[in-house]
Amino acid sequence: MSTQPPYASPSEGQWPPGPPPRGQWSAPTGSWQQPLRPPSRVGPILAVVGAPMVVAAVVLGLFVGRGMLGIVPSPADITPVSGETVVRVDEAAPLYLYAPVGRMPTCDIVGPTAEVPDISLGGVSYTFPLENQSYEAVARIGGPGQPEGEYTVTCDQPGLVVAPPVDLRGIFVAVGGLLGVTALGGTGFVLVVVGLILWLLGRRRRT
Repeated sequence: MSTQPPYASPSEGQWPPGPPPRGQWSAPTGSWQQPLRPPSRVGPILAVVGAPMVVAAVVLGLFVGRGMLGIVPSPADITPVSGETVVRVDEAAPLYLYAPVGRMPTCDIVGPTAEVPDISLGGVSYTFPLENQSYEAVARIGGPGQPEGEYTVTCDQPGLVVAPPVDLRGIFVAVGGLLGVTALGGTGFVLVVVGLILWLLGRRRRT
């Protein structure tokens, strides 16, 4: 009679084979910290670019302001009309008689010859401030096509003046310069403010 080998339990024999041994991994001790990012240079760059723009706008604004002073007649070129007032006029540089806005004076203008001078404004209109009051041109004295020399001006109301024409071209140049200065200074100021804000935010994140 044959005998069979005894059945071996998995814990005592080789069958069925057990699972292969598994490796074990343990995390290293200590804490991990994300490396610090280098500070951003966008903020300082914006501030550095904007600051010279603000300075340039201030300097250009001073030049524009000085140029605007030359648009209106200077006090040295203004002659008040009092009684019979004599003014000298060159052919290429006419003068104008100005009255406060709203007044309708009656004036007599006598030229250097017996010919009656043409005092029409020719479609132009000049206005400028003087002593906290606005003056407007009411008559032209001399100019192209008129004899040069001494003109006598007599008016029935006080407060009128004789002065050169207002520089209309200078007004447009001054307005354009003022707009350019405002745009330049405003852009520079915005760049400086944004640059400082970005720099402060970046500094706060690093602390």
